[in-house]
Amino acid sequence: MITNRTVPLLLLLLTTLIMLHSITSFTPRLLPSPRFTLKTKRSLLRSSSSITNIHPPTGTHSLSPYLNPNNKNDQILTLLTSDGSLKLTLLTLRNLLNDLSLDQNLSPLSTRALGTAFTCSTMLASGMDTNQIFQLTINGDGPLRGICTVSSSDGTMKGYVGNPTCEGVELINAIGKGTVQVVKNHPDWPRPYNGISGIGGGGISIDVGVYLAQSEQRECVIFGEVEMKGFLVTGSGGYLIERLPEASEATSDAIEKNLAELAKGSQNWFMDSLVGGTDLLTVASMILGEEVEGKVLESIEPATTCECSLERLVRSLTLIPRDDVMDIIQKEENVEAKCEFCGKMYRLSPDDVKREFEKFEKMNEIKMKEEGK
Repeated sequence: MITNRTVPLLLLLLTTLIMLHSITSFTPRLLPSPRFTLKTKRSLLRSSSSITNIHPPTGTHSLSPYLNPNNKNDQILTLLTSDGSLKLTLLTLRNLLNDLSLDQNLSPLSTRALGTAFTCSTMLASGMDTNQIFQLTINGDGPLRGICTVSSSDGTMKGYVGNPTCEGVELINAIGKGTVQVVKNHPDWPRPYNGISGIGGGGISIDVGVYLAQSEQRECVIFGEVEMKGFLVTGSGGYLIERLPEASEATSDAIEKNLAELAKGSQNWFMDSLVGGTDLLTVASMILGEEVEGKVLESIEPATTCECSLERLVRSLTLIPRDDVMDIIQKEENVEAKCEFCGKMYRLSPDDVKREFEKFEKMNEIKMKEEGK
């Protein structure tokens, strides 16, 4: 049964679930043998016509637009149980993460770290207000040198790891000890929201779950993982199940039971499903089971975004003392800068620096004159 708990009891429960790669405030219990195996369940739910416990959004009549056969496309899928008790967010990011891995020249370990952090931050950003951002920073003292991701409710994201080539250690040791830091912000807010908790060493999704319990008192199940074959991402994604205010205990118990049964078939059942080609709508149906019905809220295809530009680089140069800029020009040195978020490299010759610097100064003069009027 899901109940409100004090933090010490919740943390004790979280510790017992580390082997399941999830954070949960669901109480584990002994259950009878599952009535189906993962393979059987998967075979029963291969088309929209065989999904009977999920309904399309209000005003539509088909689930077909929300199916994603073999997870061909990246997808963020959100659902609400019919009684409004639980919100489910599921995510697959394989294509996007493969592209990022190439753009940023990431090692397999760095790719796993960034992908898992992306999964957590993007699912938590889902449903936020337009233009609101969710920034997740894993600030550890390990050789990975930290992770930073920024996600928005529209499915756009950007992020980087401190050491793109980190390899040769377990991910937990690569992260090390430190803090999980969350920043939420919106252009209309007077100040951003900040939250922080410690890294417990159970994994990224484990630590994010602890943060949610400690800092935001949210009752959630959160899971994120990346499967790789060499440098190729074969599966990347996760799920977030959040208990909403005044949730039904019967609905919560039923979801808890289904998760326990799925884990009995395979503790890595979610990633097995993604890599095996089971789409998110089918996975959601598996989570809901026979006793709970749900309704699709939305489906979004995530994408990377980055605001870096030559203009921003020039603006940064203007913060350098003018004498230093002149010294660069006189020594005929090139200026190089790499965007940590997208991996794009910018190069400016001495002539470029001089021209762009003068252009910026002229624009500043014009702006000051206009403001003076």
